[in-house]
Amino acid sequence: MVGEKPDEQLPDLNLNPVEDKELRKLKGIDEEITMMMERMEKKKPFPEGEVTICAMGATRMKCPFDTETWAVNMGYWQVFELDGHFSTIFLTHTQVRDANGKPYFDWSDFNKLADAGITVYNTHKVKDLNSKMYPFKRITKKYNTEYFSNTIAYMIALAIEQGYKTIHIYGCDMMTQQEYAWEKGGIEFWLGVAYGLGVKVTIADGSSLLQTITGKPYGVKYFNMKDLDPDGSVRRTLKKYIPKATSTEYMYENPLKPPFPEPTPWVSL
Repeated sequence: MVGEKPDEQLPDLNLNPVEDKELRKLKGIDEEITMMMERMEKKKPFPEGEVTICAMGATRMKCPFDTETWAVNMGYWQVFELDGHFSTIFLTHTQVRDANGKPYFDWSDFNKLADAGITVYNTHKVKDLNSKMYPFKRITKKYNTEYFSNTIAYMIALAIEQGYKTIHIYGCDMMTQQEYAWEKGGIEFWLGVAYGLGVKVTIADGSSLLQTITGKPYGVKYFNMKDLDPDGSVRRTLKKYIPKATSTEYMYENPLKPPFPEPTPWVSL
């Protein structure tokens, strides 16, 4: 999220750490664009029907840049550092200013990208920015929703709309509090739309996307009982002295067999 403090982190989600790559020193924007276009031409032709979304989180370091790639916001500098490439870049903002009042986006950089043949999408018409309008009305009408919680959600929706059969996601980690609470759900909604339409989705290890806060499915134990009770003595004792279910659990297991037993304490074995 633009302007979010980097130290507003979530608790450890038990996800794989990301090893930083050694990043080279950047040159000027004109030189970087020229070098990127040359790298991209050498990589072509790209696999048909595949697109990579490279966002600005830590797992961008793992992006292989072996397919057509889309970038986001100021992420073009990060792609340059990784010696990567992108054919399209997305914005969902007018001008944003930092705490000192300095413009967050340099429209001249985006215009230079557009002049080099990079498609710049924006959901807003911005003066002095050479961008293409995102097809918001068409997509919201077709999919019957306006649930877009951040720029990545717009990117996934357009990839679906344009008929990509495989979507790879790097750098979309949702590991800060605001991202996790405000943005993650909308991205996962559009990933669900993709899955439902038969689109293959791959997500970089280390992202919280399609992960619970614990990293485990709801209701799944965090330990193997056999490791704690190898001979089964604890489980036999519990089963002997503690009833298995309350009336609520009995109702779910035996909905047509009243009367229900009286509520009693229980443990999951």
